[in-house]
Amino acid sequence: MAQIRIREQNGHAARTLDDPTAQKAFLADHSIGFEQWPIARIDRQQLAAAPDAQAYILETFGPEVERLKTQRGYVTADVIGLSPQTPNLDTILAKFD
Repeated sequence: MAQIRIREQNGHAARTLDDPTAQKAFLADHSIGFEQWPIARIDRQQLAAAPDAQAYILETFGPEVERLKTQRGYVTADVIGLSPQTPNLDTILAKFD
């Protein structure tokens, strides 16, 4: 499940968006696309055994990634995995402010 956390700023209260429809609308207002792909396609055993987890994920969602690259003129794609246990998470997330 995706979650968007909006920090308090410019007189607006902090809030969290959990609903995919609300998330898509919020992001669209900021010219950001939003898609959810079926996580069930990732085989956890294959992911755990993969020498490069990011490459496995990019391969699993290859058609979607290639479609976005073609539609938007992207040349490369990256995968980043974050969780509450990620070291320096606040520093990483601050890069997206």
